[in-house]
Amino acid sequence: MKDFDIDLSRSWVIGDRYVDVELARNAGAHSALVMTGYGRGEWEHQRTWWQTEPELVGEDVLAAVKQIIAQPSD
Repeated sequence: MKDFDIDLSRSWVIGDRYVDVELARNAGAHSALVMTGYGRGEWEHQRTWWQTEPELVGEDVLAAVKQIIAQPSD
């Protein structure tokens, strides 16, 4: 983060596991869950135990990126 001057408050973690959502939260970044890979199973069968919901959910990485880009900038 320091080496590449990354602003985590404006960064996104896109993943297919709940641990990716937690990683984003712990890092101070935004989170997106995709339904590919493990995503759909985690969303449908384990979501009731999650402490944090992802900020957005996409069918795949492209759908998630399109939603991120469409978000208003700070």
